[in-house]
Amino acid sequence: MLDTPTSPSVIPPYPARPKKALNPLVALLKLRQNLLGIWHERAFEQFMIPVKLPNRRVYVVNGVDAIKRVFLDNHDNYDPKSPQMRKALTPLLGDGLFVSDGDVWRRRRAMVAPAIAAAQLPNYAPMMVACAEETATNWRALPAGATIDVLSEMAVLTARIIGRTVFGDGISEAEATRVVRGFSDYQAVIEQMDILSMLGAPGWLQRDRNGKADAAAGEVQAMVDTILARAGADKDAMRLAASLLNAAEGQEDNPAAAVRNEAIVLFMAGHETTANA
Repeated sequence: MLDTPTSPSVIPPYPARPKKALNPLVALLKLRQNLLGIWHERAFEQFMIPVKLPNRRVYVVNGVDAIKRVFLDNHDNYDPKSPQMRKALTPLLGDGLFVSDGDVWRRRRAMVAPAIAAAQLPNYAPMMVACAEETATNWRALPAGATIDVLSEMAVLTARIIGRTVFGDGISEAEATRVVRGFSDYQAVIEQMDILSMLGAPGWLQRDRNGKADAAAGEVQAMVDTILARAGADKDAMRLAASLLNAAEGQEDNPAAAVRNEAIVLFMAGHETTANA
Protein backbone atom coordinates (compact mmCIF):
# COMPACT_ATOMS: atom_id res chain seq x y z
CA MET A 1 0.00 0.00 0.00
CA LEU A 2 1.38 3.39 -0.98
CA ASP A 3 1.66 6.14 1.57
CA THR A 4 -0.46 9.20 0.94
CA PRO A 5 -0.08 12.73 2.31
CA THR A 6 -2.72 11.84 4.91
CA SER A 7 -1.03 8.63 6.06
CA PRO A 8 0.39 8.83 9.62
CA SER A 9 3.84 7.81 8.32
CA VAL A 10 4.01 10.76 5.93
CA ILE A 11 4.70 14.16 7.50
CA PRO A 12 4.88 17.02 5.01
CA PRO A 13 7.59 19.64 5.51
CA TYR A 14 6.68 22.57 7.73
CA PRO A 15 8.43 25.51 9.43
CA ALA A 16 9.90 25.05 12.89
CA ARG A 17 7.26 25.09 15.64
CA PRO A 18 7.56 25.99 19.32
CA LYS A 19 7.90 22.90 21.51
CA LYS A 20 5.44 24.23 24.07
CA ALA A 21 2.73 26.88 24.26
CA LEU A 22 3.99 30.45 24.12
CA ASN A 23 3.16 33.05 26.73
CA PRO A 24 -0.18 34.59 25.59
CA LEU A 25 1.23 38.10 25.26
CA VAL A 26 4.25 36.83 23.30
CA ALA A 27 1.89 34.87 21.07
CA LEU A 28 -0.23 37.98 20.44
CA LEU A 29 2.82 39.96 19.36
CA LYS A 30 3.91 37.18 16.99
CA LEU A 31 0.39 36.90 15.57
CA ARG A 32 0.86 40.27 13.88
CA GLN A 33 3.47 38.71 11.59
CA ASN A 34 2.47 35.05 11.35
CA LEU A 35 -0.92 33.56 12.23
CA LEU A 36 0.35 29.97 12.16
CA GLY A 37 3.83 30.33 13.60
CA ILE A 38 2.67 30.64 17.22
CA TRP A 39 1.19 27.14 17.52
CA HIS A 40 3.22 24.51 19.36
CA GLU A 41 3.64 20.88 18.26
CA ARG A 42 0.73 19.40 20.21
CA ALA A 43 -1.70 22.07 19.03
CA PHE A 44 -1.79 20.34 15.64
CA GLU A 45 -3.12 17.18 17.32
CA GLN A 46 -5.75 18.77 19.59
CA PHE A 47 -9.43 18.98 18.67
CA MET A 48 -10.04 22.07 20.82
CA ILE A 49 -7.39 24.54 21.95
CA PRO A 50 -8.28 26.84 24.87
CA VAL A 51 -6.32 30.09 24.97
CA LYS A 52 -6.54 32.29 28.07
CA LEU A 53 -5.99 36.01 27.48
CA PRO A 54 -5.97 38.80 30.10
CA ASN A 55 -9.53 39.87 29.35
CA ARG A 56 -11.09 36.87 27.63
CA ARG A 57 -10.86 33.18 26.87
CA VAL A 58 -10.59 32.02 23.27
CA TYR A 59 -11.27 28.50 21.98
CA VAL A 60 -9.64 27.45 18.72
CA VAL A 61 -11.76 24.75 17.09
CA ASN A 62 -9.40 22.31 15.38
CA GLY A 63 -11.36 19.05 14.94
CA VAL A 64 -13.38 18.30 11.80
CA ASP A 65 -16.59 17.40 13.65
CA ALA A 66 -16.36 20.45 15.90
CA ILE A 67 -15.72 22.75 12.93
CA LYS A 68 -18.75 21.28 11.14
CA ARG A 69 -20.90 21.92 14.21
CA VAL A 70 -19.82 25.56 14.46
CA PHE A 71 -20.08 26.45 10.78
CA LEU A 72 -22.98 24.24 9.65
CA ASP A 73 -24.97 22.23 12.19
CA ASN A 74 -25.31 24.91 14.88
CA HIS A 75 -24.31 27.99 12.88
CA ASP A 76 -26.78 30.41 14.51
CA ASN A 77 -25.35 29.75 17.98
CA TYR A 78 -21.98 31.24 17.11
CA ASP A 79 -20.57 34.44 15.68
CA PRO A 80 -18.19 32.99 13.08
CA LYS A 81 -16.91 36.38 12.00
CA SER A 82 -14.59 37.73 14.68
CA PRO A 83 -14.45 41.44 15.57
CA GLN A 84 -10.88 41.45 14.23
CA MET A 85 -12.02 40.03 10.90
CA ARG A 86 -14.84 42.54 10.61
CA LYS A 87 -12.56 45.46 11.46
CA ALA A 88 -9.95 44.37 8.91
CA LEU A 89 -12.28 43.57 6.01
CA THR A 90 -15.45 45.67 6.34
CA PRO A 91 -13.89 48.82 4.81
CA LEU A 92 -13.15 46.82 1.66
CA LEU A 93 -15.97 44.24 1.55
CA GLY A 94 -18.84 46.14 3.15
CA ASP A 95 -21.38 43.48 4.18
CA GLY A 96 -19.98 40.83 1.83
CA LEU A 97 -20.08 37.12 2.65
CA PHE A 98 -16.70 37.14 4.42
CA VAL A 99 -17.98 39.49 7.14
CA SER A 100 -21.76 39.03 7.18
CA ASP A 101 -23.89 36.77 9.38
CA GLY A 102 -27.53 35.81 9.89
CA ASP A 103 -30.12 36.76 7.29
CA VAL A 104 -27.67 38.84 5.24
CA TRP A 105 -25.25 35.91 5.03
CA ARG A 106 -28.03 33.50 4.02
CA ARG A 107 -29.34 35.82 1.30
CA ARG A 108 -25.91 36.48 -0.14
CA ARG A 109 -24.92 32.83 -0.05
CA ALA A 110 -28.07 31.95 -2.00
CA MET A 111 -27.27 34.73 -4.45
CA VAL A 112 -23.66 33.70 -5.05
CA ALA A 113 -23.86 29.90 -4.72
CA PRO A 114 -25.08 29.13 -8.27
CA ALA A 115 -22.17 31.04 -9.77
CA ILE A 116 -19.50 29.15 -7.80
CA ALA A 117 -21.07 25.67 -7.84
CA ALA A 118 -18.80 22.82 -8.91
CA ALA A 119 -21.05 22.22 -11.91
CA GLN A 120 -19.96 25.60 -13.28
CA LEU A 121 -16.26 24.70 -13.48
CA PRO A 122 -16.45 23.21 -17.01
CA ASN A 123 -17.92 26.51 -18.20
CA TYR A 124 -14.97 28.45 -16.80
CA ALA A 125 -12.23 26.06 -17.94
CA PRO A 126 -11.89 27.31 -21.56
CA MET A 127 -11.49 30.89 -20.37
CA MET A 128 -8.85 29.83 -17.82
CA VAL A 129 -6.92 27.95 -20.51
CA ALA A 130 -7.11 30.95 -22.84
CA CYS A 131 -5.76 33.28 -20.14
CA ALA A 132 -2.89 30.89 -19.36
CA GLU A 133 -2.03 30.64 -23.06
CA GLU A 134 -1.99 34.44 -23.33
CA THR A 135 0.49 34.59 -20.45
CA ALA A 136 2.68 31.92 -22.05
CA THR A 137 2.63 33.85 -25.34
CA ASN A 138 3.71 37.01 -23.53
CA TRP A 139 6.58 35.13 -21.89
CA ARG A 140 7.75 33.64 -25.16
CA ALA A 141 7.92 37.14 -26.64
CA LEU A 142 10.43 38.27 -24.01
CA PRO A 143 14.10 38.54 -25.02
CA ALA A 144 16.37 35.59 -24.27
CA GLY A 145 17.60 35.58 -20.69
CA ALA A 146 14.86 37.90 -19.45
CA THR A 147 13.96 37.61 -15.77
CA ILE A 148 10.32 36.92 -14.87
CA ASP A 149 8.86 37.91 -11.50
CA VAL A 150 6.65 34.83 -11.17
CA LEU A 151 4.68 36.09 -8.16
CA SER A 152 3.81 39.32 -9.95
CA GLU A 153 2.97 37.46 -13.17
CA MET A 154 0.71 35.02 -11.32
CA ALA A 155 -1.10 37.95 -9.71
CA VAL A 156 -1.72 39.46 -13.15
CA LEU A 157 -2.81 36.10 -14.60
CA THR A 158 -5.14 35.49 -11.68
CA ALA A 159 -6.59 38.98 -12.02
CA ARG A 160 -7.25 38.30 -15.69
CA ILE A 161 -8.94 34.95 -14.95
CA ILE A 162 -11.09 36.19 -12.08
CA GLY A 163 -11.93 39.40 -13.88
CA ARG A 164 -13.20 37.53 -16.90
CA THR A 165 -14.98 34.95 -14.73
CA VAL A 166 -16.91 37.56 -12.77
CA PHE A 167 -17.18 40.31 -15.39
CA GLY A 168 -16.72 38.43 -18.67
CA ASP A 169 -15.38 40.50 -21.55
CA GLY A 170 -16.63 43.63 -19.83
CA ILE A 171 -13.40 44.14 -17.87
CA SER A 172 -10.09 45.18 -19.37
CA GLU A 173 -6.75 43.84 -18.20
CA ALA A 174 -5.84 47.32 -17.00
CA GLU A 175 -8.98 47.44 -14.83
CA ALA A 176 -8.33 43.97 -13.40
CA THR A 177 -4.75 44.97 -12.61
CA ARG A 178 -5.95 48.14 -10.85
CA VAL A 179 -8.28 46.06 -8.68
CA VAL A 180 -5.43 43.71 -7.72
CA ARG A 181 -3.17 46.70 -6.98
CA GLY A 182 -5.91 48.07 -4.74
CA PHE A 183 -6.02 44.75 -2.84
CA SER A 184 -2.24 44.83 -2.42
CA ASP A 185 -2.28 48.44 -1.22
CA TYR A 186 -5.06 47.61 1.24
CA GLN A 187 -3.27 44.57 2.66
CA ALA A 188 -0.05 46.54 3.04
CA VAL A 189 -1.59 48.99 5.50
CA ILE A 190 -4.08 46.98 7.56
CA GLU A 191 -2.94 45.15 10.65
CA GLN A 192 -3.03 41.37 10.42
CA MET A 193 -3.82 41.21 14.12
CA ASP A 194 -5.31 44.04 16.15
CA ILE A 195 -3.99 43.31 19.63
CA LEU A 196 -6.25 45.73 21.52
CA SER A 197 -9.33 44.29 19.83
CA MET A 198 -8.15 40.74 20.51
CA LEU A 199 -7.78 41.60 24.19
CA GLY A 200 -11.33 42.93 24.30
CA ALA A 201 -10.30 46.53 24.94
CA PRO A 202 -13.13 49.10 24.85
CA GLY A 203 -13.76 50.79 21.54
CA TRP A 204 -12.49 54.19 22.65
CA LEU A 205 -9.03 52.68 23.26
CA GLN A 206 -8.79 51.18 19.79
CA ARG A 207 -7.38 53.19 16.93
CA ASP A 208 -9.49 54.51 14.11
CA ARG A 209 -9.24 52.86 10.74
CA ASN A 210 -6.17 53.57 8.68
CA GLY A 211 -6.78 56.38 6.18
CA LYS A 212 -4.58 54.68 3.57
CA ALA A 213 -6.66 51.51 3.90
CA ASP A 214 -9.86 53.47 3.34
CA ALA A 215 -8.36 55.10 0.24
CA ALA A 216 -7.30 51.74 -1.21
CA ALA A 217 -10.72 50.23 -0.44
CA GLY A 218 -12.44 53.20 -2.05
CA GLU A 219 -10.40 52.78 -5.23
CA VAL A 220 -11.35 49.09 -5.52
CA GLN A 221 -15.02 49.79 -4.85
CA ALA A 222 -15.16 52.65 -7.36
CA MET A 223 -13.54 50.50 -10.04
CA VAL A 224 -15.93 47.60 -9.46
CA ASP A 225 -18.92 49.97 -9.41
CA THR A 226 -17.85 51.31 -12.82
CA ILE A 227 -17.52 47.80 -14.26
CA LEU A 228 -20.86 46.66 -12.83
CA ALA A 229 -22.60 49.68 -14.31
CA ARG A 230 -21.59 48.30 -17.70
CA ALA A 231 -22.91 44.86 -16.74
CA GLY A 232 -26.43 46.23 -16.53
CA ALA A 233 -26.14 47.50 -20.09
CA ASP A 234 -24.38 44.48 -21.62
CA LYS A 235 -25.72 41.32 -19.99
CA ASP A 236 -24.26 38.99 -22.64
CA ALA A 237 -20.70 40.21 -22.11
CA MET A 238 -20.90 39.94 -18.31
CA ARG A 239 -23.25 37.05 -17.65
CA LEU A 240 -22.10 36.20 -14.12
CA ALA A 241 -22.22 39.81 -12.94
CA ALA A 242 -25.58 40.29 -14.66
CA SER A 243 -26.96 37.15 -13.01
CA LEU A 244 -25.87 38.45 -9.59
CA LEU A 245 -27.60 41.75 -10.29
CA ASN A 246 -30.79 39.91 -11.30
CA ALA A 247 -30.64 37.75 -8.15
CA ALA A 248 -30.21 40.82 -5.93
CA GLU A 249 -33.24 42.62 -7.34
CA GLY A 250 -36.13 42.42 -4.88
CA GLN A 251 -33.90 40.82 -2.21
CA GLU A 252 -31.61 43.72 -1.30
CA ASP A 253 -32.32 47.33 -0.36
CA ASN A 254 -29.33 48.36 -2.47
CA PRO A 255 -28.81 45.64 -5.13
CA ALA A 256 -25.88 47.41 -6.79
CA ALA A 257 -23.93 47.72 -3.51
CA ALA A 258 -24.74 44.11 -2.57
CA VAL A 259 -23.43 42.80 -5.89
CA ARG A 260 -20.42 45.11 -5.70
CA ASN A 261 -19.49 43.71 -2.29
CA GLU A 262 -19.91 40.07 -3.37
CA ALA A 263 -17.98 40.67 -6.59
CA ILE A 264 -15.09 42.03 -4.52
CA VAL A 265 -15.33 38.98 -2.22
CA LEU A 266 -15.10 36.64 -5.22
CA PHE A 267 -12.25 38.64 -6.70
CA MET A 268 -10.30 38.77 -3.44
CA ALA A 269 -10.89 35.11 -2.56
CA GLY A 270 -9.70 33.91 -5.94
CA HIS A 271 -6.72 36.24 -5.95
CA GLU A 272 -5.56 35.28 -2.46
CA THR A 273 -5.90 31.51 -2.90
CA THR A 274 -4.56 31.30 -6.45
CA ALA A 275 -1.98 34.00 -7.05
CA ASN A 276 0.04 33.07 -3.95
CA ALA A 277 -0.37 29.27 -4.22
